Order: sequence, then structure tokens, then C-alpha cells
Amino acid sequence: MNKKILTLAIAGALVPFALPVTATAGVTISGYANASVDGLNNGAATNAKSGSFISSNATNLVIGADTDLGGGLKALFSAQTFLSLGSDNNPITPADQFSNGNTYVGLEGGFGTIAAGKNDSPMKQLGRAVDLFGNEIGDSRNIISGPSPSYGFDQRPGHTLFYVSPDFGGVTVKAAYTAENSVTDTTNPPGSLIATATPAGKGSESSVSAVYSQGIVLGGLAYEYHSAGVYAAHDAETAVRAAGSVDFDPVRVTALIQHDTDLSGVGSASLNVWGLGVAYTFIPDNAIKAQYYHANNVGGTSNTGAHMLAVGLTHAFSKNASAYLDYAKTTNDSAATYNAFAGGHGNTTGLVSDGSDPHGISLGMIYTF
Repeated sequence: MNKKILTLAIAGALVPFALPVTATAGVTISGYANASVDGLNNGAATNAKSGSFISSNATNLVIGADTDLGGGLKALFSAQTFLSLGSDNNPITPADQFSNGNTYVGLEGGFGTIAAGKNDSPMKQLGRAVDLFGNEIGDSRNIISGPSPSYGFDQRPGHTLFYVSPDFGGVTVKAAYTAENSVTDTTNPPGSLIATATPAGKGSESSVSAVYSQGIVLGGLAYEYHSAGVYAAHDAETAVRAAGSVDFDPVRVTALIQHDTDLSGVGSASLNVWGLGVAYTFIPDNAIKAQYYHANNVGGTSNTGAHMLAVGLTHAFSKNASAYLDYAKTTNDSAATYNAFAGGHGNTTGLVSDGSDPHGISLGMIYTF
């Protein structure tokens, strides 16, 4: 697949532990801008929150620095802040705040990288690596993050200690631990550990992954644990995610499967989710892409499943700039409330009603530096 399109498709999704590349006086700066013109329909009978939108989709700026400490040791710092591009719909927090993205300080050496701060969990990073519609309508997080009021398994928690191993023949191991009192910090914005529900008490989060990336193949396995005490039901919430992709240039195929247990702390609430995607560069700098994600019923509860289909066309102007045209639709069972415009997309049309089928079209541009 054309490498310009492939690079832009995942830009901004895999920023943890990758310092920016534009250097000035020891400080590095990089950015990701994604704006779109959307026609969105929340699928409700009244269509009260449907219409046309100008969306800012996970647009962000990263400021970083590193210092050679000698002996193969390096100190590093990075701060990511999300920007609204002049609109009032920031996907991370209702008001712009500095360092509301991945922000940390740490050490790097022959042992790998260890740092503390706020960062995408290893499980989230695995999902981002195989999403063909990241930060656009049809983002896979509409399905794989799970139904409310679960916190979901695509988190960027603060109060976190995290580690990235050296490359072992193409295999990288990542681990993160979020401190016990973190879920009681109600100042954290949406997208953090407390994204969708008021915590019942203290609780920690642990996330670990192993990913193989070599040549045309990427494959990984991740596990995440939200401790008992996070929810009123006081059962631990866990998930296992496996994902991978194969890049047979000009075709890239992606797949993901996930099993959740004890969602929202309810012992009987298990969930299976899976998805497939394909992108094809049919002429230089132009690609078509599609992905389908499906969520089964939650536990033994009938009519709580959903599926989402997204299709799109992408044109790469250069290695830094591209445009896209997407269509996405989520079809909910009568008691399900999955969206089609959540994840990194700016406008979501609010909460989805039981059994509604949100759908929309989006014309956007991405610029990275």
C-alpha cells in the first residue's frame, strides 16, 4: 500500500514514546491537524441532534525534549495538548487545556523506557495500530470501547507508571500501572480512566501488551484489568484484545478480536467484539478502505448487540497532507446504544437512544508535521 497514505492513516495514533522530529534549540515540536465537514444523523426518531457540523478531530500539538545523560542513559519529556481548531467540540475535554494528551517524563536506556505521567494504555495502542478510520467517523472505538457505563478499554489514564521494552527481534512489550486513587480524580477529562461513570471508590488499572512488528506483518496481544472497587458492584473488569495486520502492498488487511468480562463490575456481563478491515491503493496516492466491527450481546441480555460499517476514500497530497471522504453507520439492537461518531471524532451528536442507528458522511483533511 502507498506509504504516504499508510503513514497518514495512523498519524497521531501511536505518539507514546515517539519524540517529535522538528527540533529547535533542544526542543522538538510536532503536530496533527484533522478537520472535517460532516453531515451526521443520530438515528433517533426526532433527529433533534442531527445536522451539519464542522469538526475538529483529535487535533493536537506535541512539545518534547530529551537529554543525553551519558552511559547510554537519556532523560526525556513530552507534552501533548489537544486543540479545537476554533470549534467548541474538543473530543478530549469541553475546554482546551494544556497537556491533556500523552504527557510524561522518564528515562531511556538499554533496559528500554520507563516514564510517569499520562499515556495511552498498551491495550489502546494495539487497537489504534489496526484502525483504518482512527479519529474519523467509523472509528473502531465506537464498538471496541464497550457500552456505557463501562470505562472502556481505550484509556489515557493519568497517575500512571509505564514501561516499553527494547525491540526483541521485532517484539516489543509494554506495561502500565495506574495508581489506586486515580479513579477518584474527577478533574480528569473524558478519555481518561473515569470517562463515562462516577467511580464508586478507589481502583487501579493495569495494562500490558506484546506486539510483533516486522516487515509486512503486525500482530499483538493485550490484557487490561480495572480493579474491584471501581464500580458499585465491586467486581474487577477485564479484557483481552488480539489484533494484527498484513500489508500486501497495495492491499492492507486488519483484524481485531476482544473478550471483556465483568463489564461495569457486573459478574455476568461478558462481551465479545470483533472487526475486520481492508484498504486498497488502486492508483498512486489514492486508496479505498472499509471496516466492519461487531459487538455481541452483553452477557445473557438480549438485544444489546450492534454492528458498524465504515467505508472511505483517501487521497494523499504528500507525506504530510491527505484528504478523506467517509461514510459510517452503526446498527443497534433494540436495547443497544453504540455510536458511529465517537472515538477521536469531534462531534458525536450526543447520547445515542436505545435501538437507534446513527449514520453520517464526512469530508476532511489531515496535516501532520
